[in-house]
Amino acid sequence: MANEQEHANMVVEHYHNNSNNKTITNKIGETDETERKLMDLYRQSVQESGVRIIQGDKLGVHHRIANFWQENPFKMLAIAAVPSVGLIFYGRSGAKHLQLSHKILQTRVIGQFAVISLMLGLMGFKEYMDRNGTFITQVEADRRVQRIEVARADFLARLEQAKRLQKEQHDILIHATAHKKNMLKNTTTTNNNNNNNSDKQQHHLLAQH
Repeated sequence: MANEQEHANMVVEHYHNNSNNKTITNKIGETDETERKLMDLYRQSVQESGVRIIQGDKLGVHHRIANFWQENPFKMLAIAAVPSVGLIFYGRSGAKHLQLSHKILQTRVIGQFAVISLMLGLMGFKEYMDRNGTFITQVEADRRVQRIEVARADFLARLEQAKRLQKEQHDILIHATAHKKNMLKNTTTTNNNNNNNSDKQQHHLLAQH
């Protein structure tokens, strides 16, 4: 779930930062054509995210086994190896002429070869699955596309909020600058008035003398 959400966020940010996909941020006035192209891009991103889409709403048993095999190769190795070694020992038990130590030794030698062969086969299949992708249903693919759309809506909301906060900070700065200028202007006017009054008083005193 976390990886899918991270993939959705990466897809949204990728198409937003790509100069050829600026329409992703056009929240207002988006056309149906733009929406369709965006959804096609989202579907393409899901298809290229390392999955193979199976039509329908359920995976076949072999698909589920292949996915489990890819995600848990060592569990698969244990599931296959333990019964194999047990069968090898059971086969050696039928040899009455062999002592128990010889049976165990032969079981270990043959078992090691069997486990190594199983491991090579399991890892080869895992590499094949890693290269070609995990199986998912068409319903799951559509759900991932919708998750990208939700991530996009959240991204647009955060972007809009950031713009609004930036505008508010800009308005506060302009208001503070204007207020500071008015304060300086009032101070200058007051000082000039005081100087004029002082000059008038001095002239009046000189006239009296």
